[in-house]
Amino acid sequence: MNASLNMIPWIDIETTGFHFEKDSILQIALIITDGNFKEISRHDWIIKHDNIDELKERADYYVLDMHDKTGLWDRIASDEAKPLTEVDAQLASILQLLRGDSRYGVKIGGNSVSFDKNFLAAQLEHTSKQLSHQVLDMSSVLEFFRATGNRVPLPKHSPSHNAIEDIENCIEQARHTLKHIGELNR
Repeated sequence: MNASLNMIPWIDIETTGFHFEKDSILQIALIITDGNFKEISRHDWIIKHDNIDELKERADYYVLDMHDKTGLWDRIASDEAKPLTEVDAQLASILQLLRGDSRYGVKIGGNSVSFDKNFLAAQLEHTSKQLSHQVLDMSSVLEFFRATGNRVPLPKHSPSHNAIEDIENCIEQARHTLKHIGELNR
């Protein structure tokens, strides 16, 4: 992979709560697309935790219920779960390939990217070192259109709170937004 090919790494995480200082990452997903939002690769990591009962006790009711419904708690207890340090190394390696020789880091895409970046910075040291300060935040793009009275027609969906599905929805938002911008220019 080469950064000059205009690839976008879309990242989403699922956590035990909203506070990167005290809550834990449970799932990290990455879909890499080209500039036309065509998928190049995808990765989905479930994070292994030694004491799932303790995680559940610390999670607020909304998060506890949400991850029960999605089955994430069961996945954390399964053999597919990997230690956070292993996931950090794998994700950092992928991002480093995308970064290439850029001294500025990789620009990641997603929804509410600052939330994800705060957790990555606090808990994934090697991954964090690969990231740029610039992001492609679809939630900010859509807020810009709303603030200027120009709604983007988007397909109906609700966040699934499964990181890989949430990225798929975000990329679909990007496709529709790009189409809408093209229509505005006519």
